Amino acid sequence: MLSLRDLLPVTTKLLLKTHTLCYNGFRQNRSTWISRRCMSSMEILPASSLADFVIKSRKNLETFLRSSAEDKTTVEKDGIWIVIGNEAHDLDSQSCSLAMSRLIDHKLALGSRKLVLPVMNVPRAEAGFRKDNLLALELAGLSNHDIIYVDEIPINDWAKKGCLKLVLCDHNELSPRQVNWSESVKQIYDHHRDVGKYADAERCIRFPTGSCSSIVLQQILESSPELLKDSSLSLLLKASILVDTSMLEDEYKTTELDIEMHSKLPPIKLTSVKSDRDLFKQLRKAQKDTTGLSTADIVRKDLKYATDLSNDCLFAVASVKSTLADLGLTSNTENEAFMKQLSEIMDADKNNPLDAFFILCFHNKNYKQLLCGIRTSKSSYLNAEKLDEGLQIGKEYGGLKMVGKRQAWPSLNGDFEFSLFSLQQPISRKQVLPFLTDCFSSKI
Repeated sequence: MLSLRDLLPVTTKLLLKTHTLCYNGFRQNRSTWISRRCMSSMEILPASSLADFVIKSRKNLETFLRSSAEDKTTVEKDGIWIVIGNEAHDLDSQSCSLAMSRLIDHKLALGSRKLVLPVMNVPRAEAGFRKDNLLALELAGLSNHDIIYVDEIPINDWAKKGCLKLVLCDHNELSPRQVNWSESVKQIYDHHRDVGKYADAERCIRFPTGSCSSIVLQQILESSPELLKDSSLSLLLKASILVDTSMLEDEYKTTELDIEMHSKLPPIKLTSVKSDRDLFKQLRKAQKDTTGLSTADIVRKDLKYATDLSNDCLFAVASVKSTLADLGLTSNTENEAFMKQLSEIMDADKNNPLDAFFILCFHNKNYKQLLCGIRTSKSSYLNAEKLDEGLQIGKEYGGLKMVGKRQAWPSLNGDFEFSLFSLQQPISRKQVLPFLTDCFSSKI
């Protein structure tokens, strides 16, 4: 029979072994426990303001990205809402993405594990191109650090898994480079011509309307008007409407909806902004500020893509506030540096190189200019003659006729065929983009 003295070493060893097993088990499960606790924090309370929502969106995204596969699957099963503007990333797109995502998040039931993220449709590296956007964020008390950009989320993976719920703001057609997200489009809010895609998506498209922010604001007023007590939210919407309609004074862009929606917004209460007109002037000044930007940066900062499916061609249209001369582009200049930059832009996506590139520039109060660069390999169906013929017809887009004439410009430069056209004001990209699509698809 064993004595107490004999049993003591055995008992001690067993206790030590049990303690070690428990400690190791705790260490192994500690990270999972913390991850689950962090994930559950996403569903405690809704955001109290736009600023709070933007901060929580960033934190929720970061928590999700570092969470376990099991926790990611749980969130993905409920769907991940992404509210995204167009790839030009103008002020209207930024404001609409933030405001509409705030509305969707606000309307979700308490306790939901749904992830709602406002996403800017450009890489973070290009955020600095839009100085008016950054100024608007600053005035609204938001930090660009907390804003989410498209290259910071695994959106392609979410689309493949079928958990992506995409809301399009300020566009109703995904970029040709983003077609793999098409089946994920659930809602559309826009003021451009409806191309008729994504038939199953809920849509609110009013074309023409001066600002998409007017459409988003109408949605907020109809379902959650209390959100407009938030000065940050109302300021961003007001800023976009004022900029897009030139203080509601642009007779070609301003509509009754823009005027009505602007009237519903509260006055600005900022010491740094004296009035609506002061806000407009500050944003326009920032919009035109190209300090530190190369010609290629200026062109890239407001860029939209389109495709001609009949000829399998991809092209892009840049809208620039500067003149061609401001950009250093003249008909008697070789501009080898710009040609190199243009080639880099057109070949930036090796899987989807551009076949044509168009720069819509300000010229004077009566005219804009459209500089066209088309790969010579595509010139049989993408060429200046087709554009010239189309401009003679004068087809109407959004209440404005596309009319203009060809101007002198050196036509050939290596791999590209160039041409220049003058277009009557107040034609904008809202007319130019569908016009080009129709021209190249032989619909004119």
